Amino acid sequence: DIGWNYFMNEFSAAIGIEQLKKLDKILTKKKKIAQRYFNELNLTKKMSFDQDCSYHLYWIRVKNRKKFMISMLEHHIETGIHYQPVHTMSYYKIKNSNLPITSQIGNDVVSLPMHANLSNSDISKIIDSTKIISLTILDLDNRSIQEKFLPREIIPSSETDILDLDKEIPE
Repeated sequence: DIGWNYFMNEFSAAIGIEQLKKLDKILTKKKKIAQRYFNELNLTKKMSFDQDCSYHLYWIRVKNRKKFMISMLEHHIETGIHYQPVHTMSYYKIKNSNLPITSQIGNDVVSLPMHANLSNSDISKIIDSTKIISLTILDLDNRSIQEKFLPREIIPSSETDILDLDKEIPE
């Protein structure tokens, strides 16, 4: 298959129209989440912060993506793989293509949760878990890592903890 055709039905269009009314507030929240990720994640390979970015996703690079994603899921945090290098897609596959840097980056990149309904405690849990899991994958001294980066206890977010689009995220 070359691709798909996604026509929007009336119900989806109605939801989209309502979401467009909230777009500026949603983008502001997502930028603040991205800024926290950028400032608090002590990883060298992560998405930079740019005030002009919409942050439809936030990516980091990790050494062992599969192990990282499984560990994050064990902490009840979904991560994603959003982009595959074009030269590896069946439609564009080039025989004997040698793009080692592109392939390596394609194997390392993982997306962290990024949406305006993340609570402050959700964001902190994602940051703390990312720190400890990414360092543990690097096989550093686990005891010192845990003492420094032990994730906060997993507590379900209450309704009052969900980010209100009219409230500010504390800096």
